[in-house]
This record gives sequence, structure tokens and C-alpha cells, in this order.
Amino acid sequence: MKSFSELHSNKKISFKTVIDTVGKVVFIFIKYFFKKKDHILFSAYDRNVYCDNSRYLFEYLSNNTELKVYWLTDNLEIQNYLTSNNYKFITTKNIFLLIWVMLKTKVTVNSGIQYFNLFGILDNNSTVKISTLHGSGPKATISRTENINTAINQIKNINKFDYINFSSKFSSINIGKRVYLIPNSKIINFGYPRCDQYFDLRRVNIKHKEKLSVNKIVNNFDINSKIILYTPTWRPYEYQFPLDKLTNIDYLKFDEWLKNNNYYFFYTSHSGSFTKRIKNNFNRIIYIDIKQFPMFDINEFMNEVDILLNDYATTSTDFALLNRAQIFFMPDYDYYYQEKGFIEDYRSSIPGEEIYTYDDLIKLLNYINDDPLRYVKKFELSTKNILNKYYESELKNSNMRFKEFIFKLLNI
Repeated sequence: MKSFSELHSNKKISFKTVIDTVGKVVFIFIKYFFKKKDHILFSAYDRNVYCDNSRYLFEYLSNNTELKVYWLTDNLEIQNYLTSNNYKFITTKNIFLLIWVMLKTKVTVNSGIQYFNLFGILDNNSTVKISTLHGSGPKATISRTENINTAINQIKNINKFDYINFSSKFSSINIGKRVYLIPNSKIINFGYPRCDQYFDLRRVNIKHKEKLSVNKIVNNFDINSKIILYTPTWRPYEYQFPLDKLTNIDYLKFDEWLKNNNYYFFYTSHSGSFTKRIKNNFNRIIYIDIKQFPMFDINEFMNEVDILLNDYATTSTDFALLNRAQIFFMPDYDYYYQEKGFIEDYRSSIPGEEIYTYDDLIKLLNYINDDPLRYVKKFELSTKNILNKYYESELKNSNMRFKEFIFKLLNI
């Protein structure tokens, strides 16, 4: 027998489905009668975060055009930030304004493979759907599961966009055409708006020195401290926090090493893979909780990072633009390769050393600390190879490219 909570949950799902169906019927014809001219709607993968390519392009167009540019969010902290900067936004809490803006939207932009589409309002020939995409690198393949429909739906969803953006010709062919089966007519190569900042070396150096993003997370942060960022990627299968699998890892001992060597270790984590071994009372090991810091933007943060600890995440490509030290820990490499795969052999392409034990990590950190430029130089060829394939150096003005493209769509 089903519990009350299960029955209640099913009723809620059923009610939501009914409302969605009725809404689609109501707007099936209405959406075609609204004139769409200069309204642009931006969104991220979640209405409670403010980050990624769509954020940067949203702010660029808000500051440099007269277009009616809106950000979709339900988070009060983000709304306060947008209000203080005179940026327009809409929320699902104000359903009438939301519907009105959507009916007027000429272009909608999202950084993932699925755009927000209440009642199917944006499914019309007059609204142009653009995906800036989320990341580029050897791991950018389709998630494989026991159910083939998961992969099929990913391909269907991304092909609902009118234009899908890539940061290199190599990625547009090997990821766009061969993985997502995107036709030539939908592929654009404009680079990532979030990465424009990395081509301004003066600003990068200032941000690295001032460490303003870190100061928002850690009180009384010593700006002379160095920063390690750990960004384990999401897996299409159940998994524990990857760093817990590092042989002989002792977080208390590691915390002491960080303190003695004036380092901080920041890490992110996907839902379902939290570690219980890292205690809240550690001084130098800091979890970046997106719920606590909805304004957190990893690309802004990376300006202040000295060393990136990674596995398969495409943050490696972005960080390669900064030409700083990278370390790789991949405890489930064979299984990940089996379940999801790579565009090319990953181990032979990584721009950094791979570690297997806690002793490897400390030894490598000491080596980098003694001479970071020597370490970066050691992987110079691998770094250039990653960027040649996944982020072309001439795409250093992505925001401007998008602006010109959108102006053409709007006939401006």
C-alpha cells in the first residue's frame, strides 16, 4: 500500500501535468499573435543560480545595448543584485509578467541543452532559441545509461535550439555533428562569453591579486594565500565523493599542510556525492555551497586560483586559458570511459600530472609551490593542444560576436 506522502506526491505531479497541458492548449494560438521585436530572455541551468555563459552575455547586452534583456530567476539574492545594477529580470513568482515577457521574446538564450519554456510559449517560428553551451573538452559526450531514451532525449532537446554555439571548429565537428547530430545550419562558433575575461591579462592579474570572490566566501581571508580548486565532474552513475578514494587521504593532515604552506583548498560537489569525511571545522578546506552562495560563478573565481585539481570536467579547458598548474585525479577512469566515454584518449591529452595517492598529491604540490612556472612549462604542449582543439585563441571577443549575431537576427 502506498503511503500518504507518495499519494500526495502523485497528486501534485498529476495536477502539475494537467496545468501544463491546459496552458499549452490556451497558448497554442495566442503566442503567434504577439509581435516579437527586441525582448531577449536569458536563463541558466537552474533558476536559483547566476553563472555561466548566459550570465556574461546577459550583462554585456544589458550594459551595451538598448535591447529589453531579461534574466529568469526565483532567487531573492540574485534579484537584489539585478535590481541594484538596474538589470531586468522575471520570476515564476510573477506568472503574469513572466508570460507577458515570454510572449514578446524574440530571442531566448540558455547555456545548457534545454531552454525554459512554460506552456510551450517559446515554441514558435518567431522566437529564436540559442544555446551558448556549457563546456568544451574531451568528456563532452552523451551520458549513457541502461535506458537509451536518456541519450535520445538529450539529442532531441539540443536540436530544438535554432543555433548551438561551440568554441572551436574541432568541437563543432566532433561534439556538435558526431555526438549531438546537429546540422551545419545550426552550428555557430563564437567562443564562450565567460572566457572573454581571460584574454585581458591586466584584469586577470588584478583579480588574482585582490581575490574579491574568495573574500565573499572566507572572512578575513589572507590575500597572500594560494588557492587550490577541486572541481569533480558529474557522473552518469552513482558514485561517492571522488577525492575520498585518494589512497591514504587524511583530511585533517591535509588541512594542516594547507595551513603550514599558506594554501586554501576549495571544492564543489554535485548532489548525491557529498563527503562526510570533510568536517565543517576544517580551517583550510572549504566547500562552496551553491545554495549558500547563489551568486558564485566558477569562471570569476578561477581568476584567483593557482592550482586546479580536476578529473574529467571541462573546467580544464577554461583554466588552460589562464596557463596555470593543473593536477588530475581519476579513480574511476576505466568505468567512466565505459559508461560515458571521451571524444579522444583523455589520459594522453591532460595538461597536468595524474596522481593516485595522498603522497603523490603532497609531493606534487610541493614541487609546484617551489617553481610553478617550471611545472606549467612541462605541460606547455598539452595545454596548447587542448586549446587548439577545444578553444580557438582568436575567439577572444565572444560577447561582441554574439551581439552582432543577435542584431542580425533582430534586423538592427
